[in-house]
Amino acid sequence: MENPPVQQDKWVPHENKAALWGYYLAIFSFIPITGIVTGMLALGCGIRGLSFADGHNQVGRKHALFAMGAGTFFLIGQTAIVLFPLLLLS
Repeated sequence: MENPPVQQDKWVPHENKAALWGYYLAIFSFIPITGIVTGMLALGCGIRGLSFADGHNQVGRKHALFAMGAGTFFLIGQTAIVLFPLLLLS
């Protein structure tokens, strides 16, 4: 006999590991300097998670979209913060 789904199973996409990893990496991309690397990883995981969600009943689609959006935002923002002073000094 299968256990009934718990409320948490509806919120956290355990089947879509790429979307879940991308979600957490996007949150950690807020940290200065490391956000450049984690932003790139979040974007990649978000793309993989979105392609997985399209073929598997949309599981983790929102997490993947968040990973792509936040990862891109913090990647561009922190890259600009690092490169802007370098451009002023040259």
